[in-house]
Amino acid sequence: MIINKNFKIESDELNVTLFKHSTKGEKAKKPGEECWTPIAFFSTPESTLNYLVKLEVMGTGMTDLRTVVQKIDELKIDIMKALR
Repeated sequence: MIINKNFKIESDELNVTLFKHSTKGEKAKKPGEECWTPIAFFSTPESTLNYLVKLEVMGTGMTDLRTVVQKIDELKIDIMKALR
């Protein structure tokens, strides 16, 4: 399930995996190629989404409450779109 342009979630019988969109580096077989890199593993979708919100909020630098609330609102919209 793609959450937004930067993150997606996949699952198997054991894990729910959070992936981040990235570009392969110079040492890769195909430098510059876009890919999805697993960044965290969880046992439930809820814990995966909670981690994603935490990760994105921390990425704002938490400079002010307005920025944090805006980021949370953006993620809520992205998650709701992904669930449709």
